[in-house]
Amino acid sequence: MRSVFLGVFLGVVVASGDFPFVVLNDGVELPIVAQGTDSFNNTDVAIAIAAAVKAGFVAVDTAFNYGNQVGVGNGIREAIRQSGGKIQRENLFLITKVPPCIHPAQPARNITDPSKCYQQTKDDVAANFNQLGLAYIDLLLLHGPNHHGDGACLDLANALNLAQWTALQELKSAKKVRSIGVSNYCPSCLSPLWAAATTKPTVNQIAFHVGSGADPDGIVSWCRQHDVSVQAYSPLANGNLSHSSLLNKIGEKYSKSWAQVALKWIVQQGHTLAAKSENPTYLKEDIDIFDWDLSEADMATLTGQTQPAEPASWVAASDRLMIRV
Repeated sequence: MRSVFLGVFLGVVVASGDFPFVVLNDGVELPIVAQGTDSFNNTDVAIAIAAAVKAGFVAVDTAFNYGNQVGVGNGIREAIRQSGGKIQRENLFLITKVPPCIHPAQPARNITDPSKCYQQTKDDVAANFNQLGLAYIDLLLLHGPNHHGDGACLDLANALNLAQWTALQELKSAKKVRSIGVSNYCPSCLSPLWAAATTKPTVNQIAFHVGSGADPDGIVSWCRQHDVSVQAYSPLANGNLSHSSLLNKIGEKYSKSWAQVALKWIVQQGHTLAAKSENPTYLKEDIDIFDWDLSEADMATLTGQTQPAEPASWVAASDRLMIRV
């Protein structure tokens, strides 16, 4: 995916003749926008991925927990077939995840022995590969930290997080995975992992959208300080932003949709995102956000919004604990 650089703005590398990407701290190039797949079943996700690639997407985000990785693999293979040889596996970027060892939602589990947690993680990754039917994964994330709802990662959670991370480091060393990172991690979980890790996380995927502010729970500033790329999931707040008169008003100014304004607000800060749609029109809109910019005033106004609000990580505060898949 190497290209000739046009320039850099706010940490984002814009490439000529290729999809815009950011360069992670291990040198891997992560496309700025990925096709999200949460809640799609195996049949629908395959159709959605083929449509997304046809629209111009080059990255797909899935997870063990989504229960649709068979369809994701089929969708990638179908997109390659439909391209008539113009697209190969190496032209597409696959992101997937493995669940924590302590997890109240499906797959429900309560593994508190780090050695057993390490083995469970290896088994989950093997299941990922089996379901996807692909030879390698571009970016593998820990889907969330291990916790008991303590409001922070304490000793047990940190030990389990590191056990899982050790399994991911081995996969990267074996070249089965190109890059490794985390999701839903707050600084209390990130800091101990960062200190103990041989290979540092490249990405932290969090809930992030207009209404989150610039630095929810201090996660963004921590990631910037440690050169960890923030990737936003739920960038449209699960559709709740469609009712925003502010986004619609700003969109009219730029002849863009409310959704494009919301996505642009994320990208213009130097972050990446995963946006979900199967509608060809919306898919094209989701990646038509690179040749224009929001004004500083509009960026500031959007950053100042406080609704809709939701936790950016799973354990940022115990009274706001939200389990998301």
